[in-house]
Amino acid sequence: VCNALTAKPRKEEAGERNDYRTGLLLSLFGGHLYAAIVTSFLLWFLLTLSVMLPFFWFSQPEEVKPRTGNVTASINFCEGPDFHHSEVLAEPVNVVTSVLFYLPVALIGLLGPACKEGRGELRFLFSYGSMGIVGIGSGALHASLDAVAQAGDELPMLYVATMLAYCCADTFLIKKGMLRASAVLPWITALITSVNTLLYVGSRDDFGIFAATFALYLSVPVFYFSSYCLRRVSAISDDTVEGPIRYQVVRPLSWGLGASLAIGGICWALEMGMCSAVINYQQFGDDWAPFVWRYMLHSLWHAGTAMAAMLMIQNLITVRAMQMGWGRPKLDWCGLPYVRFNVKAD
Repeated sequence: VCNALTAKPRKEEAGERNDYRTGLLLSLFGGHLYAAIVTSFLLWFLLTLSVMLPFFWFSQPEEVKPRTGNVTASINFCEGPDFHHSEVLAEPVNVVTSVLFYLPVALIGLLGPACKEGRGELRFLFSYGSMGIVGIGSGALHASLDAVAQAGDELPMLYVATMLAYCCADTFLIKKGMLRASAVLPWITALITSVNTLLYVGSRDDFGIFAATFALYLSVPVFYFSSYCLRRVSAISDDTVEGPIRYQVVRPLSWGLGASLAIGGICWALEMGMCSAVINYQQFGDDWAPFVWRYMLHSLWHAGTAMAAMLMIQNLITVRAMQMGWGRPKLDWCGLPYVRFNVKAD
Protein backbone atom coordinates (compact mmCIF):
# COMPACT_ATOMS: atom_id res chain seq x y z
CA VAL A 1 0.00 0.00 0.00
CA CYS A 2 2.76 2.43 0.97
CA ASN A 3 4.73 1.75 -2.20
CA ALA A 4 1.64 2.19 -4.39
CA LEU A 5 0.82 5.49 -2.67
CA THR A 6 4.34 6.90 -2.92
CA ALA A 7 4.89 5.90 -6.56
CA LYS A 8 4.54 9.33 -8.14
CA PRO A 9 4.28 9.26 -11.94
CA ARG A 10 6.39 11.27 -14.29
CA LYS A 11 4.43 13.77 -16.35
CA GLU A 12 4.70 11.78 -19.56
CA GLU A 13 3.41 8.56 -17.97
CA ALA A 14 0.44 9.82 -15.95
CA GLY A 15 -2.17 9.41 -18.69
CA GLU A 16 -5.88 10.12 -18.35
CA ARG A 17 -7.69 7.93 -15.84
CA ASN A 18 -10.90 7.51 -17.82
CA ASP A 19 -8.95 6.31 -20.85
CA TYR A 20 -8.37 3.18 -18.76
CA ARG A 21 -11.93 2.78 -17.44
CA THR A 22 -15.01 1.39 -19.15
CA GLY A 23 -18.46 -0.12 -18.60
CA LEU A 24 -20.14 0.08 -15.21
CA LEU A 25 -16.98 1.31 -13.52
CA LEU A 26 -17.18 4.41 -15.70
CA SER A 27 -20.95 4.89 -15.78
CA LEU A 28 -21.80 4.05 -12.15
CA PHE A 29 -18.67 5.16 -10.32
CA GLY A 30 -17.22 7.82 -12.62
CA GLY A 31 -14.08 5.73 -13.04
CA HIS A 32 -13.32 5.64 -9.29
CA LEU A 33 -11.98 2.13 -8.64
CA TYR A 34 -11.92 2.47 -4.86
CA ALA A 35 -15.62 3.38 -4.77
CA ALA A 36 -16.33 0.20 -6.76
CA ILE A 37 -14.24 -1.91 -4.35
CA VAL A 38 -16.10 -0.51 -1.33
CA THR A 39 -19.40 -1.19 -3.08
CA SER A 40 -18.32 -4.80 -3.68
CA PHE A 41 -17.65 -5.22 0.05
CA LEU A 42 -21.04 -3.71 0.91
CA LEU A 43 -22.81 -6.03 -1.53
CA TRP A 44 -21.03 -9.03 -0.04
CA PHE A 45 -22.12 -8.18 3.48
CA LEU A 46 -25.68 -7.30 2.47
CA LEU A 47 -25.89 -10.69 0.79
CA THR A 48 -24.51 -12.31 3.95
CA LEU A 49 -27.11 -10.55 6.09
CA SER A 50 -29.90 -11.64 3.76
CA VAL A 51 -28.87 -15.27 4.36
CA MET A 52 -27.90 -15.17 8.03
CA LEU A 53 -30.72 -13.09 9.52
CA PRO A 54 -33.43 -15.62 8.56
CA PHE A 55 -31.14 -18.45 9.68
CA PHE A 56 -30.63 -17.00 13.15
CA TRP A 57 -34.27 -15.91 13.36
CA PHE A 58 -35.63 -19.41 12.78
CA SER A 59 -32.88 -21.44 14.47
CA GLN A 60 -33.57 -22.75 17.94
CA PRO A 61 -30.23 -23.25 19.70
CA GLU A 62 -31.82 -24.68 22.82
CA GLU A 63 -33.02 -27.68 20.77
CA VAL A 64 -29.63 -28.37 19.19
CA LYS A 65 -27.42 -30.94 20.85
CA PRO A 66 -23.82 -29.89 20.13
CA ARG A 67 -21.65 -32.61 18.65
CA THR A 68 -18.64 -33.70 20.64
CA GLY A 69 -15.61 -35.76 19.71
CA ASN A 70 -15.90 -35.15 15.96
CA VAL A 71 -13.64 -32.09 15.66
CA THR A 72 -10.39 -33.25 14.04
CA ALA A 73 -9.09 -30.02 12.45
CA SER A 74 -5.85 -28.64 13.84
CA ILE A 75 -7.32 -25.15 14.10
CA ASN A 76 -10.54 -23.69 15.45
CA PHE A 77 -12.06 -20.26 15.13
CA CYS A 78 -13.77 -17.73 17.33
CA GLU A 79 -17.32 -18.20 16.09
CA GLY A 80 -19.08 -20.41 18.54
CA PRO A 81 -20.00 -22.36 20.48
CA ASP A 82 -19.47 -24.95 17.75
CA PHE A 83 -22.69 -26.55 16.43
CA HIS A 84 -24.70 -24.21 18.66
CA HIS A 85 -27.25 -23.20 16.02
CA SER A 86 -27.20 -26.35 13.91
CA GLU A 87 -26.24 -29.99 14.23
CA VAL A 88 -24.52 -29.91 10.83
CA LEU A 89 -22.92 -26.43 10.78
CA ALA A 90 -20.25 -25.70 13.36
CA GLU A 91 -19.81 -22.06 12.30
CA PRO A 92 -22.71 -20.94 10.07
CA VAL A 93 -21.53 -17.35 9.48
CA ASN A 94 -18.07 -18.50 8.41
CA VAL A 95 -19.63 -21.12 6.13
CA VAL A 96 -21.79 -18.53 4.38
CA THR A 97 -19.03 -15.95 3.97
CA SER A 98 -16.63 -18.60 2.62
CA VAL A 99 -19.03 -19.56 -0.14
CA LEU A 100 -20.40 -16.09 -0.91
CA PHE A 101 -17.01 -14.34 -0.99
CA TYR A 102 -14.67 -16.80 -2.72
CA LEU A 103 -16.96 -18.46 -5.25
CA PRO A 104 -17.87 -15.21 -7.09
CA VAL A 105 -14.17 -14.67 -7.84
CA ALA A 106 -14.07 -18.05 -9.58
CA LEU A 107 -17.42 -17.63 -11.32
CA ILE A 108 -16.60 -14.18 -12.74
CA GLY A 109 -13.21 -15.43 -13.92
CA LEU A 110 -14.30 -18.79 -15.35
CA LEU A 111 -17.88 -18.20 -16.51
CA GLY A 112 -18.54 -14.47 -16.17
CA PRO A 113 -17.46 -11.34 -18.04
CA ALA A 114 -13.77 -11.80 -17.18
CA CYS A 115 -13.51 -15.32 -18.62
CA LYS A 116 -12.21 -14.23 -22.06
CA GLU A 117 -9.75 -11.62 -20.85
CA GLY A 118 -7.09 -14.13 -19.83
CA ARG A 119 -7.16 -15.60 -23.35
CA GLY A 120 -7.79 -19.06 -21.90
CA GLU A 121 -4.26 -19.34 -20.47
CA LEU A 122 -3.98 -22.12 -17.92
CA ARG A 123 -2.24 -19.90 -15.36
CA PHE A 124 -5.36 -17.77 -15.01
CA LEU A 125 -7.81 -20.67 -15.24
CA PHE A 126 -5.91 -22.42 -12.43
CA SER A 127 -5.89 -19.22 -10.34
CA TYR A 128 -9.64 -18.64 -10.68
CA GLY A 129 -10.43 -22.32 -10.27
CA SER A 130 -8.33 -22.66 -7.13
CA MET A 131 -10.20 -19.70 -5.62
CA GLY A 132 -13.46 -21.55 -6.21
CA ILE A 133 -12.07 -24.66 -4.51
CA VAL A 134 -10.93 -22.48 -1.59
CA GLY A 135 -14.53 -21.31 -1.18
CA ILE A 136 -15.90 -24.85 -1.15
CA GLY A 137 -13.10 -26.18 1.08
CA SER A 138 -13.33 -23.28 3.51
CA GLY A 139 -17.08 -23.73 3.76
CA ALA A 140 -16.61 -27.44 4.45
CA LEU A 141 -13.99 -26.71 7.12
CA HIS A 142 -16.18 -24.22 8.96
CA ALA A 143 -19.16 -26.53 8.66
CA SER A 144 -17.47 -29.64 10.03
CA LEU A 145 -14.12 -28.67 11.63
CA ASP A 146 -12.85 -31.86 10.02
CA ALA A 147 -9.20 -32.50 9.13
CA VAL A 148 -9.99 -33.58 5.57
CA ALA A 149 -12.09 -30.45 5.03
CA GLN A 150 -9.21 -28.41 6.45
CA ALA A 151 -6.96 -29.85 3.75
CA GLY A 152 -9.60 -28.93 1.18
CA ASP A 153 -9.29 -25.34 2.35
CA GLU A 154 -5.56 -24.98 2.91
CA LEU A 155 -4.13 -26.91 -0.05
CA PRO A 156 -6.00 -24.74 -2.61
CA MET A 157 -4.75 -21.68 -0.73
CA LEU A 158 -1.21 -22.94 -1.27
CA TYR A 159 -1.97 -23.60 -4.94
CA VAL A 160 -3.34 -20.09 -5.47
CA ALA A 161 -0.30 -18.51 -3.81
CA THR A 162 2.04 -20.75 -5.84
CA MET A 163 0.34 -19.81 -9.12
CA LEU A 164 0.51 -16.09 -8.32
CA ALA A 165 4.22 -16.42 -7.53
CA TYR A 166 4.75 -18.38 -10.77
CA CYS A 167 3.06 -15.68 -12.86
CA CYS A 168 5.28 -12.97 -11.36
CA ALA A 169 8.44 -15.03 -11.87
CA ASP A 170 7.49 -15.81 -15.48
CA THR A 171 6.80 -12.13 -16.23
CA PHE A 172 10.17 -11.20 -14.76
CA LEU A 173 12.06 -13.87 -16.74
CA ILE A 174 10.41 -12.92 -20.04
CA LYS A 175 11.26 -9.26 -19.51
CA LYS A 176 14.90 -10.24 -18.89
CA GLY A 177 14.94 -12.31 -22.07
CA MET A 178 15.47 -15.57 -20.15
CA LEU A 179 13.14 -17.59 -22.34
CA ARG A 180 14.70 -20.97 -21.60
CA ALA A 181 14.23 -20.42 -17.89
CA SER A 182 10.66 -19.33 -18.57
CA ALA A 183 10.00 -22.54 -20.52
CA VAL A 184 11.30 -24.70 -17.65
CA LEU A 185 9.51 -22.72 -14.93
CA PRO A 186 6.14 -24.57 -15.21
CA TRP A 187 7.86 -27.89 -14.54
CA ILE A 188 9.76 -26.46 -11.59
CA THR A 189 6.52 -25.00 -10.24
CA ALA A 190 4.75 -28.36 -10.62
CA LEU A 191 7.58 -30.10 -8.77
CA ILE A 192 7.56 -27.56 -5.94
CA THR A 193 3.79 -27.83 -5.67
CA SER A 194 3.97 -31.63 -5.45
CA VAL A 195 6.63 -31.45 -2.73
CA ASN A 196 4.58 -28.90 -0.81
CA THR A 197 1.51 -31.13 -1.04
CA LEU A 198 3.44 -34.07 0.40
CA LEU A 199 4.94 -31.83 3.09
CA TYR A 200 1.47 -30.59 4.00
CA VAL A 201 0.02 -34.09 4.25
CA GLY A 202 2.91 -35.15 6.46
CA SER A 203 2.65 -32.16 8.79
CA ARG A 204 -1.08 -31.43 8.66
CA ASP A 205 -1.35 -31.23 12.44
CA ASP A 206 1.16 -28.35 12.52
CA PHE A 207 -0.70 -25.26 11.32
CA GLY A 208 2.48 -23.16 11.61
CA ILE A 209 4.19 -24.99 8.72
CA PHE A 210 1.25 -24.31 6.41
CA ALA A 211 1.05 -20.65 7.51
CA ALA A 212 4.78 -20.07 6.94
CA THR A 213 4.70 -21.72 3.50
CA PHE A 214 1.64 -19.74 2.44
CA ALA A 215 3.16 -16.46 3.63
CA LEU A 216 6.42 -17.22 1.79
CA TYR A 217 4.67 -17.74 -1.57
CA LEU A 218 2.37 -14.79 -1.05
CA SER A 219 5.34 -12.51 -0.41
CA VAL A 220 6.53 -13.01 -4.02
CA PRO A 221 3.63 -11.23 -5.80
CA VAL A 222 3.41 -8.64 -3.02
CA PHE A 223 7.11 -7.81 -3.42
CA TYR A 224 6.89 -7.89 -7.22
CA PHE A 225 4.03 -5.43 -7.51
CA SER A 226 5.47 -3.19 -4.80
CA SER A 227 8.62 -2.99 -6.91
CA TYR A 228 6.54 -2.55 -10.06
CA CYS A 229 4.69 0.45 -8.62
CA LEU A 230 8.05 2.02 -7.75
CA ARG A 231 9.34 1.40 -11.33
CA ARG A 232 12.06 -0.95 -10.10
CA VAL A 233 10.81 -3.70 -12.41
CA SER A 234 8.83 -3.54 -15.63
CA ALA A 235 7.00 -5.86 -18.00
CA ILE A 236 8.07 -4.31 -21.32
CA SER A 237 10.74 -1.89 -22.53
CA ASP A 238 8.44 0.78 -23.99
CA ASP A 239 7.78 3.15 -21.11
CA THR A 240 5.46 5.32 -23.19
CA VAL A 241 3.05 2.37 -23.32
CA GLU A 242 3.74 0.89 -19.89
CA GLY A 243 3.88 4.15 -17.92
CA PRO A 244 0.18 5.09 -18.13
CA ILE A 245 -0.86 1.46 -17.59
CA ARG A 246 1.39 1.25 -14.53
CA TYR A 247 -0.11 4.40 -13.05
CA GLN A 248 -3.76 4.15 -14.11
CA VAL A 249 -4.31 0.37 -13.86
CA VAL A 250 -1.64 -1.51 -11.89
CA ARG A 251 -1.09 1.12 -9.20
CA PRO A 252 -4.78 1.51 -8.17
CA LEU A 253 -5.27 -2.26 -8.32
CA SER A 254 -2.19 -2.68 -6.10
CA TRP A 255 -3.51 -0.10 -3.65
CA GLY A 256 -6.82 -1.94 -3.44
CA LEU A 257 -5.34 -5.42 -3.10
CA GLY A 258 -2.74 -4.27 -0.56
CA ALA A 259 -5.38 -2.58 1.60
CA SER A 260 -7.71 -5.60 1.32
CA LEU A 261 -4.94 -8.03 2.25
CA ALA A 262 -3.81 -5.86 5.16
CA ILE A 263 -7.33 -5.54 6.56
CA GLY A 264 -7.96 -9.25 6.21
CA GLY A 265 -4.63 -10.17 7.81
CA ILE A 266 -5.11 -7.81 10.74
CA CYS A 267 -8.61 -9.15 11.38
CA TRP A 268 -7.35 -12.75 11.25
CA ALA A 269 -4.52 -11.97 13.69
CA LEU A 270 -6.90 -10.19 16.10
CA GLU A 271 -9.36 -13.07 15.97
CA MET A 272 -6.85 -15.86 16.49
CA GLY A 273 -4.62 -13.98 18.93
CA MET A 274 -7.25 -12.53 21.24
CA CYS A 275 -10.24 -14.86 20.95
CA SER A 276 -9.83 -16.39 24.40
CA ALA A 277 -9.20 -13.03 26.05
CA VAL A 278 -12.28 -11.44 24.49
CA ILE A 279 -14.72 -14.38 24.66
CA ASN A 280 -13.69 -16.19 27.83
CA TYR A 281 -12.27 -13.36 29.93
CA GLN A 282 -14.28 -10.48 28.39
CA GLN A 283 -11.37 -8.03 28.44
CA PHE A 284 -13.37 -5.57 26.31
CA GLY A 285 -16.69 -6.14 28.04
CA ASP A 286 -19.57 -8.44 27.22
CA ASP A 287 -21.50 -6.29 24.73
CA TRP A 288 -20.06 -5.47 21.29
CA ALA A 289 -16.61 -7.13 21.51
CA PRO A 290 -17.73 -10.80 21.67
CA PHE A 291 -20.08 -10.18 18.72
CA VAL A 292 -17.27 -8.64 16.65
CA TRP A 293 -14.85 -11.45 17.46
CA ARG A 294 -17.38 -14.22 16.85
CA TYR A 295 -19.07 -13.01 13.69
CA MET A 296 -17.16 -10.17 12.02
CA LEU A 297 -13.39 -10.60 12.14
CA HIS A 298 -13.16 -13.90 10.26
CA SER A 299 -15.77 -12.70 7.78
CA LEU A 300 -13.52 -9.69 7.09
CA TRP A 301 -10.60 -12.08 6.57
CA HIS A 302 -12.66 -13.91 3.93
CA ALA A 303 -13.70 -10.63 2.28
CA GLY A 304 -10.21 -9.11 2.32
CA THR A 305 -8.42 -12.15 0.92
CA ALA A 306 -11.07 -12.79 -1.74
CA MET A 307 -10.86 -9.20 -2.96
CA ALA A 308 -7.05 -9.20 -2.82
CA ALA A 309 -6.92 -12.40 -4.90
CA MET A 310 -9.29 -10.98 -7.52
CA LEU A 311 -7.30 -7.75 -7.84
CA MET A 312 -3.98 -9.59 -7.89
CA ILE A 313 -5.14 -11.78 -10.78
CA GLN A 314 -6.19 -8.64 -12.67
CA ASN A 315 -2.73 -7.18 -12.14
CA LEU A 316 -1.13 -10.35 -13.48
CA ILE A 317 -3.42 -10.37 -16.52
CA THR A 318 -2.49 -6.72 -17.17
CA VAL A 319 1.28 -7.27 -17.19
CA ARG A 320 0.85 -10.47 -19.19
CA ALA A 321 -1.22 -8.57 -21.75
CA MET A 322 1.53 -5.99 -22.22
CA GLN A 323 4.05 -8.72 -22.99
CA MET A 324 1.69 -10.58 -25.32
CA GLY A 325 0.22 -7.54 -27.08
CA TRP A 326 -3.43 -8.03 -26.13
CA GLY A 327 -4.26 -4.33 -26.35
CA ARG A 328 -4.95 -1.49 -23.93
CA PRO A 329 -6.35 -2.66 -20.57
CA LYS A 330 -9.44 -0.98 -19.18
CA LEU A 331 -10.93 -1.57 -15.75
CA ASP A 332 -14.59 -2.53 -15.52
CA TRP A 333 -16.89 -3.69 -12.71
CA CYS A 334 -19.45 -6.49 -12.51
CA GLY A 335 -19.87 -7.04 -8.79
CA LEU A 336 -16.06 -7.20 -8.64
CA PRO A 337 -13.46 -5.16 -10.57
CA TYR A 338 -11.87 -6.83 -13.59
CA VAL A 339 -9.74 -5.84 -16.57
CA ARG A 340 -10.86 -5.81 -20.21
CA PHE A 341 -9.01 -5.44 -23.52
CA ASN A 342 -9.81 -4.11 -27.00
CA VAL A 343 -12.84 -2.19 -25.78
CA LYS A 344 -14.41 0.16 -28.31
CA ALA A 345 -14.33 3.85 -27.43
CA ASP A 346 -16.85 4.68 -24.71
